[in-house]
Parts: sequence; C-alpha cells; structure tokens
Amino acid sequence: MNNLTVITDKLTNAVTKDSYFNDELVISIQNRLRLVKEEIVNVRYAIQWGKLTKLKLVNSILLNKKELELTLKTLEEEKMPFSSTEEALSFAETSVLYNSTMLAYIVKIPITEKETYENILIKPVKRNNTIINIVFNNIIKKENKILGINSECKTINSISICNKYQIVSLVNETCITKRLNSKQNPTCQYSNANHVKPIEILQPGLILLNNFNGTVNNSLEEMSVAGTFVVKFSNLTIKINNDSFYNGETLLTGALPVRTQFAP
Repeated sequence: MNNLTVITDKLTNAVTKDSYFNDELVISIQNRLRLVKEEIVNVRYAIQWGKLTKLKLVNSILLNKKELELTLKTLEEEKMPFSSTEEALSFAETSVLYNSTMLAYIVKIPITEKETYENILIKPVKRNNTIINIVFNNIIKKENKILGINSECKTINSISICNKYQIVSLVNETCITKRLNSKQNPTCQYSNANHVKPIEILQPGLILLNNFNGTVNNSLEEMSVAGTFVVKFSNLTIKINNDSFYNGETLLTGALPVRTQFAP
C-alpha cells in the first residue's frame, strides 16, 4: 500500500516536469493520479477500520473533527472519566455495514442511567462442609435496589458499564438480597461444598482463603491462619502453603477476615 502511494507521487511529479505534455493533459493526468492516491488512502483506512472493528476499538485518526466533538460531548454528558481523546474513545465500540461499493462504520457510544451502583463480589463461605447456593457472584447495589450481573461488563479504568441485557432484577431473590438489606430474615438453600477450593484468586493481588488451614509467607514473616480470609498484597511474591503468587499492583498487604460470612 505504501509502495503504491510512492509510485503515484513519482508519476505526478514526472508528469508535471515533462515538457512533452501540454497543460490540459497534465492537469487531467494529475487529477486522475490524485483520485488514485485518494482511493489508496481510503482502502488503507478501510483496512485499519476493519481490524479495529474486529477488536471493537475506535481510532481518533479515522474520525473527523465534528464526529470527535460529538463523541467527546456525549461522553462528558454521561460523566465518563477520561484524560485524553484516545482514552475517551475506549468507551465507544464499532460495527461495520458494507455492500459491493461502500463501507459504513458505526461508532456506538454508551448512554447510561444517572444512577451509580456499588459493585459487590459474592463468594460462598464453607461451613460444616456446606455452602449457600448463590445464583450471581457479581451484583450491583444502590440503596435497596439490587441487580445480578449475568455476564462480564465492559470495564475501563475504575468504571464498569453494563448493558441492560446483562443485569437481572433480584427483587424476588430471598437469600442474598435480604441479607444485604439487613433487618430481613433470609431464606437460603444449601449444598455440599466438596467442590469449593480452599485457595481462589479473585483478581490480581486478591486471594480468597476459604475455610483454609495453613501458612501465608510474604518473605518477611510467615503466618499460620485458620478460617476464611481475603489476602491483599502488592509488589511482592507471597507463598500460601507451597503455592507462590505475585502481584505488581499497589494494594494493602495482609490477611483480612471476610466482611460477612453466611453461616448455615
């Protein structure tokens, strides 16, 4: 593609300098070469768009000034935090429509509700080799309104955006929702906990020790722990029994008891 552009430029310069061609012919050939060059550039952009569309990414170079201004204005109105144009465009997605002669690229910008929810990760704790049956491990909560997340939402920086089809109302759920709203007696179902692992990585630098009995070593000291804990650590390697874990992110270090334990 680059070679074709270079050749087109050379032909344009050669035609301009060659005295054999009259002015009218020169202008005609130059215009045709210019059109060829523009088509080459368009094809190149189309290829770039195609690659980005597969990744659902938007590049500011492929949007004109008006399109960029509209995109940024919409994101600002939606209170999406961003520090640059490229970062702002990470909130958008693309899709493509095409026929034999035309490609149309659609940039989709999320329009959100004005409410902000707290995201809560739910993990059942082993007690007497039983656990509570949990339908949703990820829920979002605002006051007494609780919704379950049935698939992974798009996350950029510290913001998660969930499509309305990714959330389910838990208004009729009788266990977790009542427990979180307190003052209500939950009605829960239980099952055998043989399949639950004692060590589970929740995210980088965050490990759940579920009814665990063993040692945690952070290279400075070794602790013997028994029970259920959330281990948070950063910029070091820790050893849990004989397994090593590393995290380079900044978090507090230590073994913390879980905030809430649902006991049978």
